[in-house]
Amino acid sequence: MTRNTIFISVSGAIAFLLPMIALAGTVVFPESAAGYPQAKPAGANEDWVAPTFHGLVVGKSTGEDVIRVFGKPKWKGGVQDLIVPSDKDGELQYQYSAVPDLDADMMVYFRKRSGVISAILLYPKHMTRADVIAKFGSEFEESNEKLGPCPTDRERKIVAQYHQEYGTLLVYRKLGLYVDIKKDGTAFLIAYVRSCR
Repeated sequence: MTRNTIFISVSGAIAFLLPMIALAGTVVFPESAAGYPQAKPAGANEDWVAPTFHGLVVGKSTGEDVIRVFGKPKWKGGVQDLIVPSDKDGELQYQYSAVPDLDADMMVYFRKRSGVISAILLYPKHMTRADVIAKFGSEFEESNEKLGPCPTDRERKIVAQYHQEYGTLLVYRKLGLYVDIKKDGTAFLIAYVRSCR
């Protein structure tokens, strides 16, 4: 038997055995039979939905879409501080002073290079926590301004040591937004963002 024939025979046997071993592992030792279901750890962005506001989808719609929906902005330009820290290529901003269905100022942020919306921030003029829950529902998690919308357990423990009170964030994962509630119970900010962290 030549060296090439031995190699082909051995590699053919391995190629046949690998799928069999994989199949045997799933048949002989299924997850539920072992009694140890594999719980998936909750990620920061788990269940975070791409938010939509007046038909604009954060992470998909562009500046042209915003102008089509809301008209020409009262101001547009660059920003000094990034709203979405991962937008290293920079951001642009459109400002509007009137938003349909909500008495609020609006700022729309775009990734500079792609022109895609990275965040929509609304600053309501007259809205309370009760108004927020009436508008968005009661399916939210609570966080605070210091922690941000999706803190880790470690971050929660660190901030708990400060023994300070911060404004509350109502986090709506299934809507892709969070609302910043000040200590007096008024809603300061509604943030539609493409990811939780």
